[in-house]
Amino acid sequence: MKVTRAYDIVWETDGEDVDLPTEVELPRDFGDDDDAIVNYLSDEYGWLVVSYERESVEPFWAKS
Repeated sequence: MKVTRAYDIVWETDGEDVDLPTEVELPRDFGDDDDAIVNYLSDEYGWLVVSYERESVEPFWAKS
C-alpha cells in the first residue's frame, strides 16, 4: 500500500516565524487532486500552502 507524501512544502505565513513541516505523509489517497491536498494541509496546519511537490511512497510504518 502506498501513501502520498507532500514535500518541499512552502507555507504563506505572513512573515511570521512559524514552525511548520516541510514534509507530510497524507492520511489518505488524494490521487492527483492538488486542490484537495492543499485544502487538507491548510485545514490541518492553519496556514496557506504556496507550493509543494508530491510522490507516492511506502508508508513509514510499513518499512522494516
